[in-house]
Amino acid sequence: MATGSGTGTPAVSPVAVVNYITDTDIDNWVTPISDAEKKAIIQQVEQMIEKVTHDIFYSKTETLVLDGNGKNRLFTKNRYKLLSVSSITVHGETMPTSYYTFDDNSVYMDTEDIIAWTALQSDHDSGLFQKGMNNIEITCTVGHSIVPPSIKQAAVILCRFENDSTLYSQYSNLESETFGDRTIKKEKFLTGVLEADRLLKAFINRKAVFGAI
Repeated sequence: MATGSGTGTPAVSPVAVVNYITDTDIDNWVTPISDAEKKAIIQQVEQMIEKVTHDIFYSKTETLVLDGNGKNRLFTKNRYKLLSVSSITVHGETMPTSYYTFDDNSVYMDTEDIIAWTALQSDHDSGLFQKGMNNIEITCTVGHSIVPPSIKQAAVILCRFENDSTLYSQYSNLESETFGDRTIKKEKFLTGVLEADRLLKAFINRKAVFGAI
């Protein structure tokens, strides 16, 4: 949760990377403050957004190592949306890019291409993704191709809040809901800044992850 104290200085990483906003998007920096300290605050806020939404809002390249399932479709087990796939290797052999396609969560091919590919895989089981342990490598781009405007706005709010906690509304970690004469406490898991949470709720990624990447 954001502290909004405006008094502390975050640990400054020499390689702090920011993806959603820049320091010029924030109009209430507490002076004196260095560019590195500004970037550290932004990085901290962006990491918070990613933690509470379970998603990233920029694109990055990853190599996924998966177990083959002997079928013509393989789910990536990655929480993030697939944006592109640059290569697939099966048992160390690179699959021609014309043989496969992908959707948000998986890679697959049609029957005609399966026949052509498995003809080259005579030493292994039939099917697109021959069964095995860690025998499939998928090099891909995941995340979001552009940063949603609401994510940028939430990042600005949280940075401004870090500099001055009086600017926005805060609420308790526990929010109650009443059913008749019973009041049930519901644990909150977002930032605790109401204006930011209203923006972030629509971006919570509820996709299940079935294994480590």
